[in-house]
Amino acid sequence: SVVPGGPADDAGVTEGDIVVEFDGAPIETAEDLGEAIRAHGPGDTVEVVLVREGGERVTITIELGVNPVPLG
Repeated sequence: SVVPGGPADDAGVTEGDIVVEFDGAPIETAEDLGEAIRAHGPGDTVEVVLVREGGERVTITIELGVNPVPLG
């Protein structure tokens, strides 16, 4: 889910977006995404490729913040 006011929300990520690439690494599972995020720290800037409803691919840049919820 997208945390209102969080870095993903600020970068334009919306509910239903599917992350398919994070900082150049392909993302196939939630575990892949968690590992990719944990490999970075607050303040890092990463490019994220999303697939939106209808299949549109979008590349956004996100400055990572502190995650208030531990990632599994």
